[in-house]
Amino acid sequence: MPEESIDSRVRKGGLIRGLILGFIVLALSIVSFYFITSASTTPVMALVVLYGFSTIIPLAAAIYFAFNLRSTVGGYLTFKQAVTGAFVMVLTSYVLLVIGRDLAFVKLAEPDMAPKTETAMLKNSADMYKQQGIPQAKIDIKIAEMRKQFGDGQGTSVGGIVTNFVENIILLFVLAILIGAISKKESPTYLKA
Repeated sequence: MPEESIDSRVRKGGLIRGLILGFIVLALSIVSFYFITSASTTPVMALVVLYGFSTIIPLAAAIYFAFNLRSTVGGYLTFKQAVTGAFVMVLTSYVLLVIGRDLAFVKLAEPDMAPKTETAMLKNSADMYKQQGIPQAKIDIKIAEMRKQFGDGQGTSVGGIVTNFVENIILLFVLAILIGAISKKESPTYLKA
């Protein structure tokens, strides 16, 4: 049986790690939704959970999995191989998140996810503004602006959905380039054949 090329091992490893990362991100997304919409959440905790669970932990996990991928394919990856593995990983994770949260979870478990999230975000923002001593008139203006932004995001057209998907793919590729740059490690010249 012929040995697999390193490029195919990188793609396969990226796919497997992407599935694991996707399940992690999906679980964090669902946990953060319930945490943010719970009545006992303070504005600061909501902000910490929102950014920690949606950005910091997934990014740290993606970087860890990129280094793990490099070590499982021999310890050396070119920039192209590192970016390919990272892109397959983050794209797989994104697809799993869309299917798991946006299609399955929202349709089956929590059909009112968007309105509940909007209500919780508006309440937490208003509470945070009050704690900062901002006058009620300015708070009302900011909350009205936030309501408008939430309203603009609902009822999007097919073109809007496609545009959003393409923008996300581009952002994922940029993220993969950054992760690839961090995790690449060229083999020493004396090891190249």
